[in-house]
Amino acid sequence: MPSTNSSKRTEMTDEYYDDYPKEPIGGGNPYYCCSYCKISDPQINGEIKNHAEWCEYRIKMEAL
Repeated sequence: MPSTNSSKRTEMTDEYYDDYPKEPIGGGNPYYCCSYCKISDPQINGEIKNHAEWCEYRIKMEAL
């Protein structure tokens, strides 16, 4: 019987980051975008690395 190794679980990060400030894209588009870098929610897809490198939210989160 294979042993379960719980340390592998801590190595993987399945976090979905969607707590950044958002604003409507506008122009009839139903999506929202980051208020800082203006990248859309679908493009960001919950990953910090998908925000612009200069994005205030990304910089703040990477510093934690």
